[in-house]
Amino acid sequence: MNPLSYFFCRIAGVREDALAKHPDGTTLAATTGFSICLTTLLAFFTSAYAAHRALDGDPIANKVAPLVGIVWATVIFVLDRFLITTIDKFAPPAKLRKQFAMRLALATCVGITLSTPIELRVFRSIIDQGIRSERLDRIAAEATQNRAASHLVERENEAKQSDDDLIAQQRRILGDPDSASFRNATASIKLAEQQYALIVARNVPRIAVIQREARSTSDSIKRENLHEAAHRLQAEIAEASSAKHAAERQLEAARRDWNETEQARLVSLTQSAQQDRAARSAAESETAAHDAESEASLNALLRNDLAREYLEFERIKGDRNNPDRLALWIGSLALRLLIILVEVLPVGVKMLAEPTPLDHTINASRLIDIERINLQTISRVAEFQAASAVRDRAVERLRDEQLRTIAMPDTRKEVLTELRTQAENQMAA
Repeated sequence: MNPLSYFFCRIAGVREDALAKHPDGTTLAATTGFSICLTTLLAFFTSAYAAHRALDGDPIANKVAPLVGIVWATVIFVLDRFLITTIDKFAPPAKLRKQFAMRLALATCVGITLSTPIELRVFRSIIDQGIRSERLDRIAAEATQNRAASHLVERENEAKQSDDDLIAQQRRILGDPDSASFRNATASIKLAEQQYALIVARNVPRIAVIQREARSTSDSIKRENLHEAAHRLQAEIAEASSAKHAAERQLEAARRDWNETEQARLVSLTQSAQQDRAARSAAESETAAHDAESEASLNALLRNDLAREYLEFERIKGDRNNPDRLALWIGSLALRLLIILVEVLPVGVKMLAEPTPLDHTINASRLIDIERINLQTISRVAEFQAASAVRDRAVERLRDEQLRTIAMPDTRKEVLTELRTQAENQMAA
């Protein structure tokens, strides 16, 4: 027989004496053993992967994962071998159906446990995306709380308002003054200019006429009067000009006072804006420190370990609004059915296939062993019963001898004590 086929047959629980009698009819048994080895190997890799993901980031992950894989693979190997070797194909149909139902349930449970790590690995990109979205949402929520705790929004609004006020004040300074004194001075200068222009327009022609008349007249008195009249008109023009200049000086003073006031306000707004910017920078620094702490803690809490991946996997499957929900359901169902089929197939084939000559040989060897054990048990029981009968007869004979000895008239107390001791020893034996 091929050594590999012999190995798989032994894995499947086939007896050596049955293999010696039918070395050629081992195809089904070798296939069953191979399926057990395949399931065991699958259990090793899935459990090792699951352990490594569960201990992700831990220094002992690479050491513990193979050990967990070996332990779980051993459990699956023993369980599968038990499910296969304890099948009685020659039992009544009702008992066969009961055996198949029990083994189908166990094999289904084993298949689900084996398929879950595979599902998590196959759909890891979708799961990681979901975990990342959850982490970002949690970080954003933490950032909002940190901004509120640091009063960053209020500081930003205050700094923005200060900057707006400062810009408005700078634009205000570049424009025309709007104080009441400046408006009054402006109105005064306009009135003075109008008055000056009116007086000039009225007196200049008069002065010209008076000067012509003064030059043309020979009367000295009249000439002197004309000159006085011209001087009065010129004095009115000078007075109007002086009033206009006074209004101009008043306007300049109002402008200067307004500029000084607005410059002082600009300095105050600049200082206030600087203070608000400093407060905003401090709040931003405090918020950034809180955000860094929150992100570090959330990254530790929401790391991509096995439990988080499984919870996210189930959450996506239960989220009706998630576009990947249908793909996960179909893929997960297909993988589970495939692994369950691999696990159930050997049991189903073993249960449903017609008994082969090797099965008959195994069953005959089992019945012979049962008969041999029964005969050995019966033989031991008979030997025990015979020994008990012999012992009982010996005890009765000893008792009769001791009674006769006691009935003798010259029996002493020492002899009675010795006989009683012998009788107790015999009964104890």
